[in-house]
Amino acid sequence: ELVFIAGVPANDRAILTAAAKADGIPSVSEVGIEQLKEAVQGGRPSLIFLGDALPDPVALCAELRALPGEDAKEMPIIIVANQSQVQPPIRAFTPACVADAFDAALAQSRAAAG
Repeated sequence: ELVFIAGVPANDRAILTAAAKADGIPSVSEVGIEQLKEAVQGGRPSLIFLGDALPDPVALCAELRALPGEDAKEMPIIIVANQSQVQPPIRAFTPACVADAFDAALAQSRAAAG
């Protein structure tokens, strides 16, 4: 299983990586936008995290979903954002883009339990 992370601050990236490893997912890679698009077109990632350090993570999510192939449309994508700083809330955007708030405390407790 491959997990790709783009635009996530270092602290949150470390938490996500630890949580993935606690769940037995050994391969978590930080990638740039172009690398991410290539990986999605190749059907490789099993999960993608997009961070709010990207210029527009919601637009990137929609762009990834629009890439050719069924894998692009079905691949789980989570937007990692500080919900208190996002106006309007991310959940208000298109349902074609899977977007959930990231709970750092939950990820830390899962990593500690692993």
